[in-house]
Amino acid sequence: MTYGLQREAEGWWRSVYFTLTDNALRNGKRPVADIEVVYQHESDAPVELVADTATGSQIVAKGWGRNPSWQVLRAHLTDAQFSAPPVTAPGKDRSAETCDLRFNACTTDGRIRSVRIHMPDASEPADWSRFLGAQ
Repeated sequence: MTYGLQREAEGWWRSVYFTLTDNALRNGKRPVADIEVVYQHESDAPVELVADTATGSQIVAKGWGRNPSWQVLRAHLTDAQFSAPPVTAPGKDRSAETCDLRFNACTTDGRIRSVRIHMPDASEPADWSRFLGAQ
């Protein structure tokens, strides 16, 4: 899905950066991850979630504002890398090059209620096809 605001709105994006600190989850050690962001964005404009993956910084989920209530943005990864350096400076673009996750909201500040990252392990009941497809 393309929103048509990619180049024109570059200066309008507001971002929140996240870097994971648990070494057991970093550097591709647990590539299967479910990410859920509960957010609020009242502007009639897009939001996106960008993650550090095995193939680099990728937009993994997109949504739209125009809603005063809380909304949920979900991403299901099979190639999570999460290898940002421990201390980072924000990048000039909307990528996750300087962090593990980045929530972007266009035109006005988005609000985040919670971020949940679930990385199942082999002891949990799981969709094994996701594990088999993991890089």
